[in-house]
Amino acid sequence: SELSKVNKFLEQKKEEIQEYEDKYNEIKYQTVTESIYQTCITELETLRQRIAETEEALNQLRNKKESLQRQQRELSNEIDNNNQQELTLKNQIQDFEKLYQQYEDYLENRKQSEQITGDLEILDRKIGECRQQIGEINQFIRDAAANRERGNIRLEDLQRKVNEYQTYQTGERLNKDIEDIEARFEALTKKISDDQLLLEENLKRAKDRFEKKQTQLLDKEALYNLAEQDYKEVKADSFVEREIRKEQSSQEDKFRKLQKEYHKISTDIAVLQNKIMDGRAQLEEKFEKTEPIPRGQIIDLEFKKRAKLILTDISKEEEHLKSCEEKIQSYEDNLSNLAEFEDFTTDKTFPFEEEFGGTGKNNLKELSRKELINFRGRLVRDYRKSDEVQDNRREALRKCLDSISRKKDYEEEFFKRPLETMLQLIDEPKEVLEQLTIILSSFHALLEKLEVDIAMVEKEQQKVIEMLLDYICEVHKNLGKIDRNSTITVRDRSVKMLKIKLPEWEEQESVYQLRLRDFMEELTARGLQRLSENENIEEMIGAHVTTKNLYDTVVGIGNVGIKLYKIEAQREYPITWAEVAKNSGGEGFLSAFVVLSSLLSYMRREDTDLFYEREEGKVLVMDNPFAQTNAAHLLKPLMDVAKKNNTQLICLSGLGGESIYNRFDNIYVLNLIDSGLQKDVQYLKGEHIKGEKPVLTVRASQVKVEEMEQMELLF
Repeated sequence: SELSKVNKFLEQKKEEIQEYEDKYNEIKYQTVTESIYQTCITELETLRQRIAETEEALNQLRNKKESLQRQQRELSNEIDNNNQQELTLKNQIQDFEKLYQQYEDYLENRKQSEQITGDLEILDRKIGECRQQIGEINQFIRDAAANRERGNIRLEDLQRKVNEYQTYQTGERLNKDIEDIEARFEALTKKISDDQLLLEENLKRAKDRFEKKQTQLLDKEALYNLAEQDYKEVKADSFVEREIRKEQSSQEDKFRKLQKEYHKISTDIAVLQNKIMDGRAQLEEKFEKTEPIPRGQIIDLEFKKRAKLILTDISKEEEHLKSCEEKIQSYEDNLSNLAEFEDFTTDKTFPFEEEFGGTGKNNLKELSRKELINFRGRLVRDYRKSDEVQDNRREALRKCLDSISRKKDYEEEFFKRPLETMLQLIDEPKEVLEQLTIILSSFHALLEKLEVDIAMVEKEQQKVIEMLLDYICEVHKNLGKIDRNSTITVRDRSVKMLKIKLPEWEEQESVYQLRLRDFMEELTARGLQRLSENENIEEMIGAHVTTKNLYDTVVGIGNVGIKLYKIEAQREYPITWAEVAKNSGGEGFLSAFVVLSSLLSYMRREDTDLFYEREEGKVLVMDNPFAQTNAAHLLKPLMDVAKKNNTQLICLSGLGGESIYNRFDNIYVLNLIDSGLQKDVQYLKGEHIKGEKPVLTVRASQVKVEEMEQMELLF
């Protein structure tokens, strides 16, 4: 390189000398006259003028160049902005194309769905017609089976009663209603058996729970190798147990790793000890001595041989020095070719084991000049390729993060901020991985916390479902108690005026649990929707969680059969609750009175006392009840129902007649009399016209009247 510089300098000097000689010869051999001189002066002025014009044009061109450079920079910035916008638009176009393809798939699926829906509607109509026909046939079969079943049940009931009462041949015959005597007998026997069964079931459940917990405790005692005094008086905590298991697993992994390293080191030590022992044995066998002589006692007297060896070593060292100089020169050449990478720094040492795999060498010192050049070329090639791969993956990572951040699910600040942080660290993959690890760890921790919260919520939900199911079961049982004191005698035979037939709770309990769970899930979904809209959920819960709605949703009000007796002048027969509305005014009033009396009797009855069989006295005040109910065949059962329930009727009416008067023991006439002391003031005076005059007892009484909303009927 130095020689080329000198040659270039000599060529330049030769050109300058040649140019000087040409100008010298031109001046030496030219002829100067006045005209030529004037011409030269004129040309000189012209050239000066041209130089000035050229400089002015040059300044204009420089200004124009600067203006063009500014425009170039502005256009470059605009091009960069346009490129960025183009990239953004390309990404949006790609997203739109994906959306368009998804929308096309959606339209195709929707078309197929509409076609399938139409076919399903046709099939549903056909199925509905078939179901209707099947329902009619099944209804006919059920009616026939019900009639037969009622006869069998009646026969079995009578046979059961005969068997039950067979042992009671002797005794005093009571002059009471048969159903009252049977109810009293069942209350005395059933209460005792129910209590016994309940206690046995509770004992069995307690034993099962105890055995299950005892088995779990023994399993954990064997698992953790514990003694009874280690866990006695200790409260179990599943969270602490999980943490202990994690820590135990971690310690076991560490112990296994240390044990593996210990075995490896022990093996290496044993191998080295064997080598030492083998070497010592060979030396002892070769020299027949067990201890080496001291170093100072060894004397080498072969000087010529030693000189030759030294000269040989010197020549080897010279060759080695020459080789080192060649390697140094090779290293310098390679370093000059790698000058563009001299700013690279790293804290890691690379052994280049994979790169040496095809050369059979173990380090850089063993490579020749050509091999080192090839090795350098491969490294540079691999570096540029890895740099290109890194750029591609960086761009792919940026696109991936941009695509994720544009999704609607990640627009919230909770997800958006970590994504922006990773975008800022896009040039540092290690930091991106660390940030991603931190984010995933926080998300996993949050998910674990949410799983615990969800488990607690599900547990509380299960408790609420159990409480509501118990409440509905209690309502169901109480509904069956309303009609038990509604039997009267009509035309010399016992007639149960109100019959309530309920579904069997035990048979349908699993279905009721599923219905209640669906109801709770629907209520929860509505509550979450209202909370997301910042609305109050108390009104919604109060409107949906009512006794009527709960019972109708779980059991079904339509599944409760209610039958009352319709009393006519010549006959009486049972009717359904839906047919009550078709009755005449008097018959409808009688049905309503039967229901009211049954409810009053049910509300005043005390079930906790086995011997509490009498009906408490009740007073019912009615205003003009005989407007439509004045026929004898309606008034008699009405009074019998009131007497059966120990209800005193106080009826205010302007109507008369034997059919009404004969039903009451006492009749009073109330008259308004003008006051002689105060004008426009009247007072009420009563006159007892029928019945024995009782002994009057004056008592202080207080009548409290409250305004109450009319209760909505359950059925």
